[in-house]
Amino acid sequence: MRKLKRCAAATAAALALATTGVVSSAGTANAATTCGGWTDIGSPGNLRAYGAYAGQVEQQFQPFCGGGGQVQAHFQWDENFRNTYSGTKIYVSMEDSTGQTYATLGADTGTKNVYTIWPTDIHTANPDIWGAYASLQNRVYQICWAAGTMHNYANGSTWFGASGNC
Repeated sequence: MRKLKRCAAATAAALALATTGVVSSAGTANAATTCGGWTDIGSPGNLRAYGAYAGQVEQQFQPFCGGGGQVQAHFQWDENFRNTYSGTKIYVSMEDSTGQTYATLGADTGTKNVYTIWPTDIHTANPDIWGAYASLQNRVYQICWAAGTMHNYANGSTWFGASGNC
């Protein structure tokens, strides 16, 4: 209930600023004001490579005050894997129900936590079904992948569970 009150207050404040002209045209208020922090959705996908646990990828959701929200993928390297296989690269992205990927970012083991390059609005895909995806690649081709739970934001169900392959 407190979050709902904060969301309503934030929306009212943004609308007040927009109608009084205090917000400049370069920083106009919009309906996509975030309302709350990032929440992990579903189960993470575990990634294994070279016979070792490499880390896990998970989907994160942040609501908008007016409804809807945005998603991002988060991959966290296992510390032992980072030390043993220094320089290995991971590509992290959000994937919709058709297999289209969004906001892909590649980073090596020098970065403990890897996120998609930007959050993606859940309504970008139709239907609003999203999953977090990570692929570990050597210099030539993908060698291993993992996916967190594919979540249906229209009804709150799990479209399919976490998985991985190597």
